[in-house]
Amino acid sequence: MSFYQLDDKDLEILALLSKDSRITLSLLAEKINTSIPTVKSRIDKLLGLGIIDKFSLILNYDLLSSHPLYYILIKTSPKELNNILTKLSSKKEFLEVYELISESQVLVKTLPMEMEVLQEILIIDIKQLFKFLLTKLFVTKSS
Repeated sequence: MSFYQLDDKDLEILALLSKDSRITLSLLAEKINTSIPTVKSRIDKLLGLGIIDKFSLILNYDLLSSHPLYYILIKTSPKELNNILTKLSSKKEFLEVYELISESQVLVKTLPMEMEVLQEILIIDIKQLFKFLLTKLFVTKSS
């Protein structure tokens, strides 16, 4: 894997885009004191190199649902780990699934949902296929 040296202008562009990916090229150019074509070519270069992977949005789930998000810490056996990661990642109700470094643990972030729905998914849909231990469940209203 190659690493790329970014100059100060590239770093300024990335910092501004990370705060607001909808910022206009003209405002970017103004903020970093350069021309619009220069900003565009630098962004195109960063996209082409894969340094910028994509432009995305962050949803405010508090405005979309009255139900909370859940963070679930699951412990499983090393031999079941890959299968459970695959199964959890395939569930549309789960936003993010992470394998943790220690002791075959998985961290899952859910969409907002009722507790009963979460229990149904974990107990009926997943627990019947795999052996795992739900070690912690965190509830949050802010995404």
